[in-house]
Amino acid sequence: MAWPACERRALGFAVVALPMAEIMLRLLGYRRSRRLFESTVADRPRTQAIDPVRADQIVRFAARFTIGNDRKCLRRSLVLAHILRANGYPVTVYMGWRKNAKDMLEGHAWCDLVEGAGAPQSREGEGYIRLH
Repeated sequence: MAWPACERRALGFAVVALPMAEIMLRLLGYRRSRRLFESTVADRPRTQAIDPVRADQIVRFAARFTIGNDRKCLRRSLVLAHILRANGYPVTVYMGWRKNAKDMLEGHAWCDLVEGAGAPQSREGEGYIRLH
């Protein structure tokens, strides 16, 4: 079964963008990297928009085969948010912290589609003190 064109484009972009995100995060830091990922997307109408869940699966698949083990969730979130914005979805990247079972802080990054009232749709960030 052949993948739709929007999914092939997403996979191609993820394979190239994930290592780029790793390098950008190391050299430029989070804020500048995020701005660059956000500034390269123009508002586009949804023509053949990719399903957000499928886009997440594609980015997670591509992330298995890219450099760097730390900050994987942050790289994935930046790339996924870019893909979703390019397909006309309103999305926000979040970062958060929580204490784990060993009472140590752990961080996580995720992106979320935003409803009209600004409420996130997923529950991925539950339990984290969210920083924007």
